[in-house]
Amino acid sequence: MHLPRLQNVKQDSLRILKFLAYIAIFILFIWVARSFVGFFETYWCNDDGGAVKAGVCIGANHGQWTLATRTTFLGWVIGLGIPAVVAVFIWKIGELIGGVLLHLRKRKT
Repeated sequence: MHLPRLQNVKQDSLRILKFLAYIAIFILFIWVARSFVGFFETYWCNDDGGAVKAGVCIGANHGQWTLATRTTFLGWVIGLGIPAVVAVFIWKIGELIGGVLLHLRKRKT
């Protein structure tokens, strides 16, 4: 029976913990972004002469509108997550291209 080497298990564990830390930081970022947007939306509604009632700005000078913070948390994850995934994808493609170019340069010399 072949048992995995302890070093490989340790590296895999650290990779998993690093990935989970990234997920936790992303969830924290979404929560902070949603909180700031909620604060500023309420401020803008009050500044415009309105009041927030049940997630809707009513009585404002520029009309009534539904606050963006009424969107579900999953909606915020998708709305902020898709651009993040695209950015990471572009970053990883850049790293891959850079690695290939570096390999080709070393091969010439």
